[in-house]
Amino acid sequence: MNTIYKTIKTEGISATALLEKLEKRSVTVSLWAKEVIGISKFKPTKKQYDLVAIRGDEFTDGKRTTKNIYAEADKRGYGIPPIELALYLRCIEQLDLDYPHVAVMHEPIRDSNGGLGVLALHRNDDGGWLYAWLARPEDEWYREVLFLFLAPQVSPKNLNPGSSKPLRLALENLKVKIDEVLKNLKR
Repeated sequence: MNTIYKTIKTEGISATALLEKLEKRSVTVSLWAKEVIGISKFKPTKKQYDLVAIRGDEFTDGKRTTKNIYAEADKRGYGIPPIELALYLRCIEQLDLDYPHVAVMHEPIRDSNGGLGVLALHRNDDGGWLYAWLARPEDEWYREVLFLFLAPQVSPKNLNPGSSKPLRLALENLKVKIDEVLKNLKR
């Protein structure tokens, strides 16, 4: 099921301005995260994004690799989020999450040491963090990580006559939303 985890509306803000916002909110941004953001092709957008999640515990130990996580997302029709969503999430989210780590699975960025990384959010006794996490294809992840992707998009472009997958996924999302509305009406 493709339940929308969170909807993020971006405002066309630069990486520098978002980092300043995080600093004002006392969010710690690791040096590696700053490097990954600086190396990335950060393109501010003004758009609304629906995020869906894959839970780390959906994979067995030893199979929770970056390669397998992206493959599962592709199988479900999920998209790759832009890197800016990690900064927006960290700006708005004072993390009351069910997971100690949330990885925004944008395209991994190669750092100055040759390592591949994605941005992740964390909250501990020191407050909120934005950091980079290794994301080479063979890297294994903890089961306590929530992996965020873009929800499947339905448009005439991706509705192939031979494939009903995007339509089916959109209908599942609609059903979930209707079920949530009906549940709220019963309260």
